[in-house]
Amino acid sequence: VKIRIAAPITKRNIKIARDIGKIAEVRHLENPKARFCIVDDNELIFMVMDDKDVHPTYDVGIWINTPYFASAMGNLFNIAWKNMKDVNAATKGL
Repeated sequence: VKIRIAAPITKRNIKIARDIGKIAEVRHLENPKARFCIVDDNELIFMVMDDKDVHPTYDVGIWINTPYFASAMGNLFNIAWKNMKDVNAATKGL
């Protein structure tokens, strides 16, 4: 299984990012504007609300089985992934 996580890495979550880095590739994403999960380029789970504006108990996600759209999102994620820094590079000054 290959797990890749792109998320903002800050002083508050650096320890967690490094711990998760033992089982997944973790890279720093400066300013995320979406939350989603792509599974095997076949399924996609995406959250429809900004987590800064909604309490976690009211968050909404939609899970769809859509190889066409999931593959397209996977391609876009791969392009962005290449430009993201890994945990160590992103946290040198923290």
